Amino acid sequence: MYDSLPVWEVFLCFKISIIGKIMSERLKIAIPNGQLEEGVLGVARGMGLEFQEPGREYFIPVRNMPIDFVVLRASDIPSFIKDDTSRIKTGITGSDILWEAGMGRSAGQELPYNGNPEFQPALFVGVTEEFAARIQQEAGRDPSPQDLSGHAMATKFPRIAGEYLGERAVSSVRINPVAGKIEAMQHVYWDCIGVLDVVESGKTREANGIRELERFYEVTVRMIEAADRLTPSEKGILEDLKEKIWIKRQELTAVMSV
Repeated sequence: MYDSLPVWEVFLCFKISIIGKIMSERLKIAIPNGQLEEGVLGVARGMGLEFQEPGREYFIPVRNMPIDFVVLRASDIPSFIKDDTSRIKTGITGSDILWEAGMGRSAGQELPYNGNPEFQPALFVGVTEEFAARIQQEAGRDPSPQDLSGHAMATKFPRIAGEYLGERAVSSVRINPVAGKIEAMQHVYWDCIGVLDVVESGKTREANGIRELERFYEVTVRMIEAADRLTPSEKGILEDLKEKIWIKRQELTAVMSV
């Protein structure tokens, strides 16, 4: 095919094909935007990965490993992993998001991510202070999850809410799916006395008059993959990365045990 081409064009075609091959052998990993982005990139640096400090860029190539980070919305990452037409075959996001996406409570591999050591994020269920006071006045006790029956609950995790209520045999709860500002929904929907949300320090919950009933699930940062879509080269890259993750976790475990 190259017989009729000048030497320089043959060289250029060869160079382009080599560059294309190298680019195709890089593993794209989705990482969440916002607060988690900084934390995940900090973990990557701690594992020895080198990359330019991102500004507004959503594409972050790693210099010393054939990996490219792609910054996406945390809640979108599971759908890109599942999509056969997506170039994203590996992603990092919260375990709560993976559970809500139907991938299970313990999907993927946990990353050695400390976040804020003072506050471990968790899913919680709560009720408004007004409703809690009513239960105490009428029943002479503190409210429980069973008191949600016959009322409404706001959450951005409707699947998890359904499973939570089902496991505790709480029925007749209207689940209002909302994207955010969960604690404000008591002022939006009639009889919306319940919330299921993520809590860290608890300051937002307290400021908005929500009483915590139960923390029922510790949220971790996890890496997932579409194993059936990975090429042999991508699998090798991912295995190397998992080894780095394992080493980092062992180091953190050793430090915490001192």
